[in-house]
Parts: sequence; structure tokens; C-alpha cells
Amino acid sequence: MGVLGKVTGDLDAPRGPDVVFQITVPEAWFGRNIVVILPRNLHCAACEGGGCDACDRSGAITLRDRDDEPEKVRVSLPAAESSSPGVCLRIPERGGVPQGDELGPGHLLLTVKKGEQASRDVSLVHEGGTLSATERHQLMKRSVIMAVGLILLFLGMLKLSGWL
Repeated sequence: MGVLGKVTGDLDAPRGPDVVFQITVPEAWFGRNIVVILPRNLHCAACEGGGCDACDRSGAITLRDRDDEPEKVRVSLPAAESSSPGVCLRIPERGGVPQGDELGPGHLLLTVKKGEQASRDVSLVHEGGTLSATERHQLMKRSVIMAVGLILLFLGMLKLSGWL
């Protein structure tokens, strides 16, 4: 516990409420970096949304004001084990902010499960321009659709202007 405490900070120090969030990513994304956009309200980790003293019986913890920009969290996923359906990561100081200014934010308990496609507001960080075969295929498909649309728009403009 002492060594882990040195790496992650003091896990037993008083802090704000912890929150839980669950996402799904393709198995190929494990071992890579992702960006998660956190929603404004997350389930309280103490009661898992049931209501307790930590969340004032609401079941949810508000991370930011309505007008604030969404918070993005960059996460390095561990390599996937074939028998494991996913992993739960503890991300310090990304949870709820306590009422008093003397305590720091709680932890974010992020559950990452394997699935066919990524959850909304989750994206893969592309480093060094390397894309998987599926990502390259999707990018080429979108590019062709965009090019065809632009050509049709151009031809329509020529027709309307009397040049065609």
C-alpha cells in the first residue's frame, strides 16, 4: 500500500465524493490511449446511483456547471486479456468536488468494457498517424462520399449559372 500510495497519492486522504462511469470500446483499442468526454452528472460511487449522504440522496454527483466546457480525460488503457470482459480504472482527482474548499476532488472509477463499437464521447488518440485497417476503411469511405457530394454540388451550381 505504501508504494502504491506514493505512485497515486494518498488514497485515504479526505476528498470529495467518488463517481463511477462505464464506457465500451472495441477490443483493438486496449493497450492504446483514448479520450473520454465526461458527462456533467455521474453516478455516485458510494451508492451506485441509489442515494446516500455523499450525494445528498440524489444518486448523482455534478462535476461542473451547466455553462462549463465538458471535461476531457485522456486514459491509457492496459493491454486486453482475452478472458477478461474489461477493466476498472481508478483515476484520482476526476470525481466530485466537495462543498468545502479544503478537500480535493474525489476519484473517477472508470469501467471500460469490450464491445463492437466505442461508446459515444469516447475516441481513440491517433499518435504518429497510425490507423487500423478498419479506421482507414471508414476514413476512405467518408472521403469518397464527401468528394461525390462536392462534385454534385459543383455541377448543380454550374447548371444554375447557365454554364452547363
